Amino acid sequence: MACTFYTRFRFCPYALFVFSLLLFFTALGAIISFISLYIYQLPSHHCPFDMLQAGYGYIGYPLYAGLYCASLFGMLPGLARPLKKYAGLAREIERVEKRWLLIAGGGVLLFLVCGCRQMLFGELSLLGY
Repeated sequence: MACTFYTRFRFCPYALFVFSLLLFFTALGAIISFISLYIYQLPSHHCPFDMLQAGYGYIGYPLYAGLYCASLFGMLPGLARPLKKYAGLAREIERVEKRWLLIAGGGVLLFLVCGCRQMLFGELSLLGY
């Protein structure tokens, strides 16, 4: 997925920067309002930091690591774009840009797996009245 995105949208790293920034804030909102309900198995508990504790299996560490890797490495091509005007840096940036996108794709996958695991296999089911 990341390689296809890289080759198809190679010349719009700024759009990827904006997308990664939106992903970060949208995912934080999803953690607080939706994912945390399934992790804590309480409809009234929304704290984004309690999932880092042992009582919840330290699920917050891979969840946040995936989110931060996806956001940071997704923003790096846009942040490094102004540095491409220097010949020495342009070669290095081209060399590592695909790796940044693969890490970002892996971070999104890790975030999705950690976020959806509890919803699919957990005890809580949020049903209407």
